[in-house]
Amino acid sequence: MGKRAGQATKLGWKFLGQNLGSGGQGDVELAVRANNPDGTKYAFKSLAERGGRKAHERFRAELKALNSVDHPGIVKVIEYAQSDDDFQYYVMEYIEGAKSLKRRMESNSNPFAGEPLKAIEGFIELVEALAECAKQGIVHRDLSPANVLVTDDARIKLIDFGLCHIEQGARMTVTDEAVGTPHYRPPECTGYSSHPVTIQSDLYSAGKILWSMVTNKIAFDREKPGFNELSLERELPNVKMAWHFFHIFEFDFCPFLGAF
Repeated sequence: MGKRAGQATKLGWKFLGQNLGSGGQGDVELAVRANNPDGTKYAFKSLAERGGRKAHERFRAELKALNSVDHPGIVKVIEYAQSDDDFQYYVMEYIEGAKSLKRRMESNSNPFAGEPLKAIEGFIELVEALAECAKQGIVHRDLSPANVLVTDDARIKLIDFGLCHIEQGARMTVTDEAVGTPHYRPPECTGYSSHPVTIQSDLYSAGKILWSMVTNKIAFDREKPGFNELSLERELPNVKMAWHFFHIFEFDFCPFLGAF
């Protein structure tokens, strides 16, 4: 972290020694403005040197996506580097107490577990954020519990657009590259697919996130388990209200059932 901390200091930022996350192309540190060390906290994301050209391209695509949307369900960018700067970074809002849905599931602090009405409210917030992305021609492509922040009051914030596609007058198609998180990615993101990647791809993943929200478990790899051995009737036998989620999953997954 030393070199990145030094670069951040030159830009007027001070790291607080708390890593908020690391990925293939970036690391996120808790930071404050150096001239106001007791002030507002931010999430400082910098491009990892290990990533190379592709990581740089995805980092800039992520920044472009975040800058093009303005929605309470999507994390906001405060400051960022120019495309030709040697040190690539951007600064995001930081929500005190917010954790990814993945971490909340692992720590048994998931507010949606066994609570179908709360889960539906969170799902609606997620879909509304995706609708805003769709207006800007953005397909996230990597929706999973790890990329959905949940605040202490059970609000949703969508993060990590590092694998997103930005449509520019034509639909994007995955050819030879598998992207996204196993168990949550749609079939067209598994590689060598001729099916276009669209907002429907993100809605598919959102449906599986809803299943994880209410069950507090990692989702199934394909579609059929969600209707058979992993149906909510079996997973939550005493929460009958959750059984009605079947209709959401039916809308999301049925186009793919015949293939698997």
